[in-house]
Amino acid sequence: MPSIRNSTAFRVFKRRADSLKGNALASDMHKPALKKFVYFLTVGISPLLAAGVLGGVAHAQNAPTPEASPLLKSTPSERPVITPAEGYVVGEDGLTQDGAYVEADEVVTESENVIVARGNVEVRHHGRIIRADMVRYDKTTGKTLAQGNAVMINPDGSTQYADTLEVNEDLTAGYGTNFASVQPDNTKIFAERVERRDEDTNVLNNALYTPCEICVKPGEPTKGPTWSFQAGEIIQDKKRNVVIYKNAIFKMRGVPLFYTPILWHADPSAKASSGLLMPKIGSSQRRGMSYEQPYLWVISPYQDLVISPQFNEKVAPLLNTTWRRRFYSGDVTVRAGYTREAFFDNDGNKWGEKADRSYILADGEFKINPDWRWSFTAERVSDSGSANFFERYQVGDVYEYRGVFTPGSRQLISQINLTRQTDTAFVSATMATFQNLRIAALQDIGTSSNRPVAGSNKRYPLVAPVIEAQWNPINEFAGGRFKFNASGVALFREDYVGDPIAPDDSDGTSGYDSARLTLGAEWRRDFVTNHGIKAAPFLSARHDQYRIDDLDSAGRSANVSRSLATAGLDLSYPMIRKFDGFDVVLTPIAQLAVSPKSKSSSLIPNEDSQVFEYDETTLFKANKSPGYDLYEGGARASLGLKAQVQLDDGTTLKTLVGRTFRNEVEDTYLLTATSPAGVKVSYDPSGLAKTSSDWVVTSDFKTGDGGYYGYSKLRLDSEDGGIRRGEVGFTVNRPNTVATVRYIVDNTAVQWDTTNTVVTGFEGSRYEDVQLYARHFFTKNWGASMRINRDLKTDSWRRSEISAIYRDDCTWVEVVYERDETAILGNTNGKASSGISLRLNLAILGSSGSDFNDIR
Repeated sequence: MPSIRNSTAFRVFKRRADSLKGNALASDMHKPALKKFVYFLTVGISPLLAAGVLGGVAHAQNAPTPEASPLLKSTPSERPVITPAEGYVVGEDGLTQDGAYVEADEVVTESENVIVARGNVEVRHHGRIIRADMVRYDKTTGKTLAQGNAVMINPDGSTQYADTLEVNEDLTAGYGTNFASVQPDNTKIFAERVERRDEDTNVLNNALYTPCEICVKPGEPTKGPTWSFQAGEIIQDKKRNVVIYKNAIFKMRGVPLFYTPILWHADPSAKASSGLLMPKIGSSQRRGMSYEQPYLWVISPYQDLVISPQFNEKVAPLLNTTWRRRFYSGDVTVRAGYTREAFFDNDGNKWGEKADRSYILADGEFKINPDWRWSFTAERVSDSGSANFFERYQVGDVYEYRGVFTPGSRQLISQINLTRQTDTAFVSATMATFQNLRIAALQDIGTSSNRPVAGSNKRYPLVAPVIEAQWNPINEFAGGRFKFNASGVALFREDYVGDPIAPDDSDGTSGYDSARLTLGAEWRRDFVTNHGIKAAPFLSARHDQYRIDDLDSAGRSANVSRSLATAGLDLSYPMIRKFDGFDVVLTPIAQLAVSPKSKSSSLIPNEDSQVFEYDETTLFKANKSPGYDLYEGGARASLGLKAQVQLDDGTTLKTLVGRTFRNEVEDTYLLTATSPAGVKVSYDPSGLAKTSSDWVVTSDFKTGDGGYYGYSKLRLDSEDGGIRRGEVGFTVNRPNTVATVRYIVDNTAVQWDTTNTVVTGFEGSRYEDVQLYARHFFTKNWGASMRINRDLKTDSWRRSEISAIYRDDCTWVEVVYERDETAILGNTNGKASSGISLRLNLAILGSSGSDFNDIR
């Protein structure tokens, strides 16, 4: 196969590449005047060149004599404007629909039906431009032949170069020799000969295909592409949207790496086409060598299917599929997988019998009309009670936000939702079930390792249904606005769920069922006083009705009702002062609220307010509980100070300090902790129960160019100032460097002595992590990245990776080392899991691998 650097097509490509940077005709106008014939025609391309000559014949009765022709006498900059005949539509290039523009140093008639233009020839027609040393047009065959440095520029921006180009009248057939083509996406094709058999089929002989840049510098050897496909024959079949290579060789930096007698992939010029996607290649202790080959099947313009079998050295294959379908009113995505294999540990040791194992991750959303829509998710895994199916097979993007409701970490949810939303009203109804993948126990499987067993799903409720409704009337009342809301939920459990969810009156012998109905109203008025103080008085009231069944094995039931009310006032006073180079804004904030003292009932469960954050988002909320089951009572005042500094270059610094004071201890926020010895104690993990709450301290900064950003969110103990909860982060975003580091800590656990009977403190560590993502390119092409998740409490590395990267204009190659020491019940599941994988992205052909997206 000939070298690309020595081909005539490449020399033509190299010589004429500069012509793409501007209008060559315009530049010709400033060259020393040559004797040129310029024809601006309003007749069809049928006489592509002949029309230029025969225009003087066919319309001789109207044509001036050659001596008097303004076209011959005018200089290029003085060429006259010729108005097309009435009724012709003029395009952007000034040509009528079938008009043509021809320019050449010389035009001659070789015979009655053959017209030849020589010397700096340029032809424009139907948005296409042909340039060559010589162009010959045959009226009889309708063929146009361009020879010598031939260039064709198409309306889509693609450009072809050749020694010879021949096309028929409608450009549906033709051929070229020593051919080169540059597509709008920068894809390049070189061939000794190209033949356009019809409008759907192009055939190239001794061809090379690459999307990479080919560097040409004066006085230096030509730098070939990073990668390319060479083939004895390449067939582009636009009808089937496929490109077929015969006797194909894949080369990297000119070195042959792969040969196949036949190869095909999707046609890059097609909007959507079937074909192989980039494979995923890796090696791990669990599965040994692994190769996953996705295939995209475009079923229709609105439907496709990706079939992606994963072949493993140590374990049976896993078949992954992704089906997508777009309907007139919405869309559906279904991911599913299946294998038949026994459980295997981090070293690939198998345990137990082979069994069918599968998963489904599906979601869809549909619009019924402008106000109504419905959606669903379906998430399930079948793995004989094991909790780490997705980790064993490295199935990514599992714990994502797909539906209206999102479960906790390592939980799957299946739900269906119906929603109506207008400018003033909202109503939503949802039914849902859960699958728990949290680790409940470790089963000894006799391989110096353990099988992580998922917790029981029976402790999780069937939600049937949960309903939320809100109405915001547009009319004002007493200068303010009303908001009315309603909420209802019915929950059904098979097993007892325990503290802190279950009602105290439940004896723990059976799963209880509960239902709640809430009706409420709120009124608020916002105004600004003459002194600039922003004030907002508010009132709220609501009524809750509960029904609890199966409180014990005898099926005891109970009804509970309660009514709540709150009155309050929000105040803030922004103050600004300008200095030389920066501005300062100080805003004291206060919220005063009073409610009847909260009265907890031993019959009411805590389903929707188990965990919440006392931070800057809840500091100035009258009821800091996120749900309905808990509510805040008594008299309280939340006080804080906001400060903001903004520099003239756009850099901003913000901070907030605040806390809440109340007239008496709020028992609502106290939880019960039980030691391993069975001793119970009340404690306050939220920092809100005492008369003086914990301190909320937040701050952040961002540079004017957006290159640096940092933040901190701290909750400090009300007595000693120690960190109860905290998160600190810093981000760098520069041309060659992207990095984010985050530190999170929670010190709200109860501390027990060695006998687990005596409390020694309430600042025990729940978790403490450092997370780092960084990517830096040391040169234009070479870089490295890392994702690190360090568990400081267990002194172990969670899922982390480090990689080396090579990139250029058409290639991204990443060699990744990954390690997972995730602690399970204080145990790393026997041995850490590690592996090496290859992430490859070749321009046009797609990518393999993925980032960390399991964020839920």
